[in-house]
Amino acid sequence: MKKIMLSAIAAAMVLVLAACSSHQRGEVKPVDTTAPSDAATTQAQTTAEVTTAVLTTEEPTTEEPTTIPEKTTAPFDYGSELFGSLPNQFIFSSGVGAWATLLNINSDGSFNGNFHDSDMGVTGVDYPGGTVRYCDFTGQFGEVEKVNDYTYSMKILDMEYANEPDTEEIKEKRKYIYHTAYGLDEARELLVYTPDAPVSELPEQYLGWVRRLEPSLGSTLGFYGIYNVTEEEGFIENLHQ
Repeated sequence: MKKIMLSAIAAAMVLVLAACSSHQRGEVKPVDTTAPSDAATTQAQTTAEVTTAVLTTEEPTTEEPTTIPEKTTAPFDYGSELFGSLPNQFIFSSGVGAWATLLNINSDGSFNGNFHDSDMGVTGVDYPGGTVRYCDFTGQFGEVEKVNDYTYSMKILDMEYANEPDTEEIKEKRKYIYHTAYGLDEARELLVYTPDAPVSELPEQYLGWVRRLEPSLGSTLGFYGIYNVTEEEGFIENLHQ
């Protein structure tokens, strides 16, 4: 009887131990390695947002076409071309009487000269030597343009007189009446003719002055000339200075 009870107790203990073991094994759960942690999930979301923002806001860059500046050509300096080739002195005169205007032109277009017209028969008590209409002048030519192969145009940019025109004084027993530069006064446009200018192409008003000093002309002018278009007055190169 005693043995039977001991066997029963032993069997009961075995069953209890087996149940405990089975219960303990049921509480242990395998770790799910496939589920990401919260930190990993947050980091992945942040990286995706940044990448999306960069792709959304960044515009593609396009290179601007290279613009090559156009070359600008300075206008040709016809003034230097003309003034560098002109003779030093021109004359405006009828060839009759004691009057003339002499015009000296420098290579930079500056000029000087004088006009004189003497009348020894007009005298007075204080001026027995007669009367002289006279002026000394200086100035600057400019705004030169080439009209054709044998003609240039130019203007008087500045002109000054040594004595005020229309004033007078008596000196050296003569009466001096100061005048403007005959041939250049009221000159709004001056045409300059080169020696190879065809005579048949030149204004008759100009040729009328030329022939008073040089009556024999060929098919071309043969010398430089200056024509005051406004007043229809003409200078020629002073061939006899």
